[in-house]
Amino acid sequence: MSIEMPAQPLRMLLQDTMLHVALLTQGARISRVHDWRARCIALVRQFEQALQDGGYRGGIANELGLAQCVFLDEITMRNLSPEQKEEWLRELLQFRFHSIRDGLSKVRARIDRLCRGHSANAALLEMYSLFHEFGLLGDKQGHALADARVSEARPTPGKKAVETAEVWKDGGAANEAAHGRSWRIVGGLLAFAALMTMWLVIDTRLSHEVEQMEVTSGDEAAIHPASGD
Repeated sequence: MSIEMPAQPLRMLLQDTMLHVALLTQGARISRVHDWRARCIALVRQFEQALQDGGYRGGIANELGLAQCVFLDEITMRNLSPEQKEEWLRELLQFRFHSIRDGLSKVRARIDRLCRGHSANAALLEMYSLFHEFGLLGDKQGHALADARVSEARPTPGKKAVETAEVWKDGGAANEAAHGRSWRIVGGLLAFAALMTMWLVIDTRLSHEVEQMEVTSGDEAAIHPASGD
């Protein structure tokens, strides 16, 4: 019996995340770490929901979520001053949502295992290719990822679909076909005018989500007030 494919390609689910990354790479500055963290938290929660709605489940969804957190942490720290970086390190996204602090080393080790296997999940390969495109991996791993994506996209006679959990095992077979060609976000995907138009729409939506988070935090503080003398 074949396994149902996720309904939406990963690149569509990451659209908001990549728009924020694109703005940073084009020179946008992070003025207040607190505000940027709140925005990134909203992006992570939005991606979690998008994965669920898009048909991604179990181990795949968890691994993609971790990869997004590590990716945002690393790109953010590139664009912070030393003082701001210290503030960001006190509450990494990867620690807040996945209780780890060495996410990039785990990502690199995971990529090595995926590339050594005969088959790998196409969504994971697509996600991890972002780390190479933005300079977070060495050329050797980047080339290995590219080769793995080409291999995964090539039809193989007798290729079997497996349960999602198996992608966590070394050499596990993929349960998904490739979603499409390699994509580069910066450098042609979005013209500047389109970028700003999308930003206005997404900024409004995320600002509302951040406001809701702040209201929730305020309600919790009211329920558990600090005790006085």
